[in-house]
Amino acid sequence: MGAGHGSFVRSIESQVSAGHHAYAGPLALRPPPRDQRRDSAPGEANRFSNRGYYGSLNHNVKATYVLHLGWFIGNPADALEQLGYQAESGPWRNFYLTGAQELRNGVQKLPTPDTASPDTVKAMDLDLFFDYLAMRLKGPEVADKHITLNLEFTDLNQKYVLEMVNGVLNHTEGLQSNQADATITLTRDTLNKIMLKQTTLKDAEGSGEIKVQGEQGKLEELMSYMDSFDFWFNIVTP
Repeated sequence: MGAGHGSFVRSIESQVSAGHHAYAGPLALRPPPRDQRRDSAPGEANRFSNRGYYGSLNHNVKATYVLHLGWFIGNPADALEQLGYQAESGPWRNFYLTGAQELRNGVQKLPTPDTASPDTVKAMDLDLFFDYLAMRLKGPEVADKHITLNLEFTDLNQKYVLEMVNGVLNHTEGLQSNQADATITLTRDTLNKIMLKQTTLKDAEGSGEIKVQGEQGKLEELMSYMDSFDFWFNIVTP
């Protein structure tokens, strides 16, 4: 570091003496009044290496002040941790501290709870179940595809029509479509087994638990468009 630049840095550090006239918020600093503010000497400020290409006097003074008298050191994990310590709200404190933990250690792949447990799947009525499928549909990928299926549940004496069109999955109870790609007859218990991966569509068809009239592969095609979601996901990192 040249003598000129060294003098410039020392002139910045000398301005910290005015720090008691300023207020440091979490990420900002209110400068002292103009009559109490110090500027760098003209000779130092005019050097090429001390010009704004490398920053600015204003920001450098703030950074030096915060370094000595504040808690923010430019490390986002430490910043989030300090914000968490100062947050009165429990949820906000959790957000900040979880962000700090992620930046330091990454997303921890811990054991994942089974959110689609047998009890959960069985507790859904069919309307809620089809809403669940609609939420999992990879909409942008199927925007130009069209599938219509008639479903008959022999144990519940219920009929539905499912239509995947314009990237969404709609269902209507009590109707059947004359233009369906296939009509599928099954029980609710068989549907549960397929969703819980206790059996496959192919095996269920082979055993007679599912009967398909029309295009055989349309139900399997529809299920292939379902997305799956990681339980552990990034909060602050891309």
